[in-house]
Amino acid sequence: MLKIREYTRDLSEAARTGKLERAFGMDEQVLDLIRRVTGPSRRSVLIVGPNGVGKTTLVHALASSMAQSRDEVLRAFRVVEIDLAAIRTEKESVEHTSTTILADLKESLDTIAFIDGVGPIFLLKDVQGDQTSIARVFEPAIKQRYIACIGTLTYAEFDRVRKVDPSVDQTFEIVELRPYKEDATRALLKEARPELETQHDAKISDDAIEATLRYTKQYMPDDAWPGKAIEVLDQACARYKLKQRVHEELPEVQEDMTMRHLGAKVSPHDVKRVVTEITSIDIDAKDAEVWRDQLASRLSSFVFGQQGGVKRLSAAVTAAKAAYGTKNRPFTSLLITGPRGVGKLHACRVLAQQLYGEQNAAHVFNMAEYAGESGTAHLLGASQSASELTATPSISTQVRSGEFSICVFEGVQNADPSFFDALTSILTTGVLRDAHRKQVNLHRCSIILTMDEQESGGQAPLTGAVPPEVLSLLDGVINFERLEADTVRKMIRKRLEEFHAYLKPHGVGLRIQDAAFDLLEQTCFDKDHGVDHMPERIETLVLGPLRGIAKAQGLKPGLSFDIVAGEAGIAVTTSNA
Repeated sequence: MLKIREYTRDLSEAARTGKLERAFGMDEQVLDLIRRVTGPSRRSVLIVGPNGVGKTTLVHALASSMAQSRDEVLRAFRVVEIDLAAIRTEKESVEHTSTTILADLKESLDTIAFIDGVGPIFLLKDVQGDQTSIARVFEPAIKQRYIACIGTLTYAEFDRVRKVDPSVDQTFEIVELRPYKEDATRALLKEARPELETQHDAKISDDAIEATLRYTKQYMPDDAWPGKAIEVLDQACARYKLKQRVHEELPEVQEDMTMRHLGAKVSPHDVKRVVTEITSIDIDAKDAEVWRDQLASRLSSFVFGQQGGVKRLSAAVTAAKAAYGTKNRPFTSLLITGPRGVGKLHACRVLAQQLYGEQNAAHVFNMAEYAGESGTAHLLGASQSASELTATPSISTQVRSGEFSICVFEGVQNADPSFFDALTSILTTGVLRDAHRKQVNLHRCSIILTMDEQESGGQAPLTGAVPPEVLSLLDGVINFERLEADTVRKMIRKRLEEFHAYLKPHGVGLRIQDAAFDLLEQTCFDKDHGVDHMPERIETLVLGPLRGIAKAQGLKPGLSFDIVAGEAGIAVTTSNA
């Protein structure tokens, strides 16, 4: 028997049991929403507004207001949230699951369906395949008023839906939520202060409220007030209380740097640290523009011949960090295109090193290894046996081992169409569910697709390999160029310099003939594969022999390794200074 609770959440029940957070400053909007959804017409409502303005919070406030009302008619209403992402991972039949849920909703005239991010129901209604049949079930039910529905969309998502289905304006009553101004947000934070203080058992200073306004405005520009301000101040209170508990239970750590700003109240320092953790921008050291330029400089030190691509990559990541906290989206989503072997995957690993301190933070999924619908199911963790196939891990197993990470889908020109169906949902909601119904949160992950294109491919291969609906959801498309000969030489030199750095402390030198350089360049680069085979060829021709000689002869001051071009190719010899 289908367990509908696996795919829905009864918000009215959650409100009655105190499991919904209180909404501040929304009394008028709640009353307006009640008037719209409780009338005899059963007209559905679409709440439109930027991220952070409180669209979801308004629906939660509606459920709480109805559940706690003294009016018996209002208390009889039930607000039920439908989890589209959970339904779309149903391995048996999405259509059967959707139809069963719809039948349950239609049983009661007092049931209101809430769909957070309702866009897929309209954007995917014409897509073939069971995984998107949810749209073909719910879209006519909403239009024909078989159920009352409240949906939410950002302005950008609303524009996309309008282009696909202009009748959406007749299907829904549109309610716009606009961002708060600074004075209104300040007043709301002061209104929320007593409850936050009670919840966290901590006092909040006026300076902390002003810091919340200042830092969220400067470093989180793509999220709207008041949502981002409430979130940051709430986290600052939690952070302060944790420090206070540590200070009381472990007084020996009071001289630790993390404890030196523990005052009597939540302070601007606590707010600053929360914003730094959310955006990864060190507020004390640099602003976003400086951080972007420094990231581009660091990437260029390791990614050669792609100055334009590196700048665009740095700008995209910086914009994502400034906007971190955006609901229902991964941290950022990008497509890197270019000929094979020009450093696309290498750039992703270097980016992971710069952002998270280790290249292993880049989880690479070679799409050639996930062929067909079964391969996609395994990749998404929708296969019960996915966890057993450790040679080709699933997204869920990798992301759970490192929430702050980059998911690289390498060679998406090899991906099955079912992958892009699932990717659309991931890019829209920022979550997926595995075979065990566990939700995998991708909000802290970057999604980077790489695609090999022929040099003369232009846009035709791009639009042919990646569906337009996926391209429209990406934060950017970055093109890497074919590598020039001097760039290949720089890459070889960089690798040899890294090895020389190991020799220098022993007083050992390393020299390479120009002729040997030319031969290495010819060997490490080819038109079809770029520099894909460069690491192993340098290892085989140069570094392996060097290590063999060093092991046999030892590293003695004054010794020099010479890389020369001989009749048999590249050779490694030694000499004394």
